Amino acid sequence: MSRVARTALALALAGAGAASAEPGFTATAEVRGCALDLGRTAPGDAALRLRVGCPLALADLLQGIDRLLAISGPDLPAPASILLGRIAEYPWLAERLARAALADPGWDAGPGRPRAAGVNAYVADLVERRRLVSELADRFAAEGLALRVAGVEKVRVGAAGRVAELRALADDGVDPDARLPFDAQLWLRVEPVSPAR
Repeated sequence: MSRVARTALALALAGAGAASAEPGFTATAEVRGCALDLGRTAPGDAALRLRVGCPLALADLLQGIDRLLAISGPDLPAPASILLGRIAEYPWLAERLARAALADPGWDAGPGRPRAAGVNAYVADLVERRRLVSELADRFAAEGLALRVAGVEKVRVGAAGRVAELRALADDGVDPDARLPFDAQLWLRVEPVSPAR
């Protein structure tokens, strides 16, 4: 991440001078012909939403975020949360989620639901506990920022043999009838790392 991006992100997340940013804030970048837009979820809302124009590999997502931060500079608002969007827009993350659920004793792949919690709470916990976005969290941590799962909404579950996002699992020998989570709206929380006492 460039020094400009680090400075912009640190200032924005600390709230230094970012309160005056326009309600319609938007920044756009491109990676391998795919557009990424970072903007407010609604006018006057403090949360931001990342929109991607096509499915993104992990390396492309990281590169796109670096570019968005560099473009935004001092105009970047001070978000408490970022809506990453649909997990299915990131094929690497959809596969990680499904594989993590398959290996987790808290998921029942027969009916396709958690054994104890509600599905949204379960998937949010699984993404956090299994560090499914660890590379993204590590990128923010290098800048002195903590990235955590704030929550998920609208979890989608499908059979490994019948959902395009899960075909790699079926090809690897996973029961094609195993019902696994592969998509949800994912919210992340970004905050400065508290100094150790």
